[in-house]
Amino acid sequence: DHGDTTQTPQDWQIDLGNFCNSACVFCDPQSSSRLATEYHKLGWIKNMPERAWCDDPDLLQSFVQDLKRCDRLVYLHFIGGETLITPAFRTILEALIQSGLHRSVTVGFTTNLTVWQQEIVDLLTQFHSVNLGMSVECFHPLNDYVRYGSDVTTVGKLTQKWLEVARRHEWLTQLRITPTVLSIWHLDTVYEFAARQGLAVESCNFLDNPKCMQVSVLPPHMRSKVMERLQTWLDRNPTSGDV
Repeated sequence: DHGDTTQTPQDWQIDLGNFCNSACVFCDPQSSSRLATEYHKLGWIKNMPERAWCDDPDLLQSFVQDLKRCDRLVYLHFIGGETLITPAFRTILEALIQSGLHRSVTVGFTTNLTVWQQEIVDLLTQFHSVNLGMSVECFHPLNDYVRYGSDVTTVGKLTQKWLEVARRHEWLTQLRITPTVLSIWHLDTVYEFAARQGLAVESCNFLDNPKCMQVSVLPPHMRSKVMERLQTWLDRNPTSGDV
């Protein structure tokens, strides 16, 4: 029809801002409010990032009404900070349930495995489906430094709790990693856990900033050691040709 359509968007990616309780060493103030506060105190940034749009009650309610008007809403993927502690996430979930859209909508989000919000979990279990991403760099104490603010023991326990819920409700579940010059040394611990649990491991993007955290900064002889470590794991865990 010459590019004209009355169809409303079906698939949304919703950025809720930078409200986060972690200060990952490879992250930035635009994605972590905790980092923004620390950077500002240290004088590394002059101004704090702009307030998130969803902190404005009027804008949030207007957005919720827009979602309700989408007659073929299928998928909502939430990004920005730590979703579970962002108040707008709960507001949107509750509104979708009240309107009945939860019966046909799939919700996607990623958690940093530092908090458990039972009220949010109870809301999520009412949706048609959930795509759950769990961020971890390695199942090793190094994870506590790379994803500063986390505790690897808590990360392990919360991962198991999420898996129990996910399996009960048949959610799509993945481990999400951002390999860095630090975590690459223990990346095999993620693959080991994933293999035992039957999970996929996904890296949404290759780290390009800060450059000092790129795996490529490792000198050749150190990269060779990393590759040997990963190859050793692969040799111990052969896969079928279709995996």
